[in-house]
Amino acid sequence: MTLILNTALWQEARHAGIESGLSLYALARVQRHTLKYVSRLWIEKHGEHLAETVSAILIRPVTVDDLFPHWDQPDERPLSEEESGLLRQAVADRSEALSPRELGVVRLTFGLEGQPVSLAQVATALGVTRERVRQIEASALEKLEVRLPRGLHKSVVARRRRARLFLKALTRQRRPQRLRIRLATGLRGSRGAASKTRAAGPASRVAV
Repeated sequence: MTLILNTALWQEARHAGIESGLSLYALARVQRHTLKYVSRLWIEKHGEHLAETVSAILIRPVTVDDLFPHWDQPDERPLSEEESGLLRQAVADRSEALSPRELGVVRLTFGLEGQPVSLAQVATALGVTRERVRQIEASALEKLEVRLPRGLHKSVVARRRRARLFLKALTRQRRPQRLRIRLATGLRGSRGAASKTRAAGPASRVAV
């Protein structure tokens, strides 16, 4: 997705730089055309430097959010260590359903060991085509009974969103299972208590 620069703020900094004999583009190390089409990944890599440069010229704090309003969507951020850990555990609980190759692809494409990896990168690592990796991943999802929206596998940012949807789907599957276990345990406990009551009934009457 193309993100929009706060042009009013940028022009303010550019004019302030000109008055001081400085080139904002040179200081920020960017080309004029670059800022017309920027992605989230570009901002993750260069945004802080850009904000620091504008701050220095305007002599006031300027953040990445000031330069690119609404750029930081939570579901597009890199996976946290906690999220990767939850994904590892959720997949490990169901790993018996997957073949070694399917498990290996899932670990890479959904970021179980860090950040999600693109299908093309996995294909290169495995020495197969991108389409073959997609097929292996699709087979794994079918065995795990997980359905994900189409079109969320091409870009790095899209794969981050896809990984979070994958985690939510696996988490939703675990809750009913836990509920059934608790209900079954409670039912067995109730039956056991009823049996003990019936067994103790005659003895109680004899004692009286």
